[in-house]
Amino acid sequence: MNSILKNKKTIAAILAVIFLIAVAFIIKNAFDRHEYTAYDVTNEYAGAGMTLTTTEATESGTGTAAPSGANVDTSSKYLYVDGQILRYSGDGAALLDEKFQTIWDETFSMTNPQAEAAGTEILIYDQLGSSVSIYNDKGKVGSFDTGKPILKAKISREDTVAVLAQNGENTSFTYYKADGSVIAAGGAAIDSPGYPVDLSISPNAEDVAVSYLTVSGGTSGSRVEFYTFGADGSSKTNNLKGSLTFPRSLVPVIDFVSDGRAIAVFDTGFTVVNVGETPKVSKTVTFSKDIVSTFHDADNIGFIFSGNSENPYSLSLYTTKGNYLTNTDISVRYTDAAVYDDQIVLWNTSGFAAYSMKGFCRFNGKIDEGTVRQVLRVGGRQYMVLTDEKLEMIQLK
Repeated sequence: MNSILKNKKTIAAILAVIFLIAVAFIIKNAFDRHEYTAYDVTNEYAGAGMTLTTTEATESGTGTAAPSGANVDTSSKYLYVDGQILRYSGDGAALLDEKFQTIWDETFSMTNPQAEAAGTEILIYDQLGSSVSIYNDKGKVGSFDTGKPILKAKISREDTVAVLAQNGENTSFTYYKADGSVIAAGGAAIDSPGYPVDLSISPNAEDVAVSYLTVSGGTSGSRVEFYTFGADGSSKTNNLKGSLTFPRSLVPVIDFVSDGRAIAVFDTGFTVVNVGETPKVSKTVTFSKDIVSTFHDADNIGFIFSGNSENPYSLSLYTTKGNYLTNTDISVRYTDAAVYDDQIVLWNTSGFAAYSMKGFCRFNGKIDEGTVRQVLRVGGRQYMVLTDEKLEMIQLK
């Protein structure tokens, strides 16, 4: 009898767990599909360094007072960095928390500053200039001068920096530590291996991939080279682990999504590369339509294609292993796009739209005032909207 009772209790417990899992799945699925139709302004700041002390109460809600020391410049660029916000311009940079309190600030002079982030590590470099500065969430880590015009640069979570630079008629690839000491360097000509287009560093900073535009016999193509600087790097000639060729295709995007996997996006599709001892193609997905834009995170990659008069675009989503997820129509005519964790955000001068990584529209609406210049997802239902007049922190509802 006791054995039967114990079995009944065990079965009841298992059924209760299954029921709770099912309820959680239903709630999450409903949340993923929910589309918000309005927003509240939770914080509002005036432009060009002016602080708006309070936000007027409206039908949509009451904003909070701008915190003391908040300083928002609508001429600056903003980058979301691991829960914090980087503001940068040609005069300097500052890291701000979600209430726009300054964590650190730094002055410098750059003509065309560009910013990249990996985790909490931040790289700011002067494109076509030679200045490089590295920061983290505590402040400045290091800086150096390349002595050559920088075309593009990337940073790793280990504070290493890969730089593509102009070197006379040719180009150069240099891998630096944060203090400017050189880990490795090499040159490239248009005929061998080609003109560099993009580069990426693996999360563990041991591998670097560079995409080159190649020209052979009047026909253009691409070559992606994988360099290793780990324990076995010294045994490789020029640290070259291996390469892949893409005849008659341009590869404008190469990116490590994990230590062992990279994605190469070309003009008609993308290739998943297993970067082991020797790089090998794991899967290639091709499209019959021209790609308008693409974006990805570590788990998913999205492609936008031209649509029709009713829905100007369509969005297709895949995992970064090459598995198809979903396809959805997009009704907003966007000018810029970005991916933030599990959402894709598209915006134009009048508003923005947000889509989940499952293709569900979470919001599609206009911003009440100003011309939209940039939209960042801060987290959850919160977004930062920068216009030509001010900056707003909004929450969807």
